[in-house]
Amino acid sequence: MSFRRPRNQDHKQREAWAAWIASSRAVLQVIGLPPEVYLSREHWEDFLENGYLEWHPQDSAGFVFDQLSAVSAGALRRFLEGEYGEAARCPPLLAWLRVRLRQGRIG
Repeated sequence: MSFRRPRNQDHKQREAWAAWIASSRAVLQVIGLPPEVYLSREHWEDFLENGYLEWHPQDSAGFVFDQLSAVSAGALRRFLEGEYGEAARCPPLLAWLRVRLRQGRIG
């Protein structure tokens, strides 16, 4: 008889990230985000916190969310609202995009 150890939390998190990115990649590409910002869960969290890859400079080609057009920034805000809008703590990037929406700078 063989014995299997239960899957650890890291494995479950990797599986959850793989599923999320598989379902979200096409939308992120249409928005115009470069793959570097969703290379991993850690990269994505860095982008959500800073608007660019502050913690992963070695993987950054220099993209900053300010480089998005008004239309793309609006699409990103709507996407983030759907993903994180009801969270107890919304990502700083979403807060920044909400400010721009109120200012009429994005759609």
